[in-house]
Amino acid sequence: MDKIINKLILCFIIIFFYLTPLLFGNYTVYLIIKIFILSLYAISFNIMFGYCGLLSFGHAIFFSGSAYGLGIAFAKFNIPLPMAIITGIIVTVIFSIIVGFLSLRHKEIHFAMITLALSMLFWGVVMKYRSLTG
Repeated sequence: MDKIINKLILCFIIIFFYLTPLLFGNYTVYLIIKIFILSLYAISFNIMFGYCGLLSFGHAIFFSGSAYGLGIAFAKFNIPLPMAIITGIIVTVIFSIIVGFLSLRHKEIHFAMITLALSMLFWGVVMKYRSLTG
């Protein structure tokens, strides 16, 4: 009985969020999207720190890497939006492979410092390469 109730609640939530653009204004939809993005960020951080015990200062690399990949592909190279989204995902996968290769061999404070250094490296590249990133 509990499984049926849980499935009904989940179906109601999914239907509600599909109808959200029709029921509410643009600002409410914007807030809901921001809430989903930040909750995904919090869940991934909880998995890394809560369950694995790895303090990561480099989580923003993946979010910003995907955003920059999508934005640059769409704005600079005039790639259609669905392909730009796939480009953002590919950029994030490449960043995660690089960061994972360099940092997952270490634990505790060493892992935290490596992820912080890679995060600052990414920030520096984005800020200095203005001709591409704008």
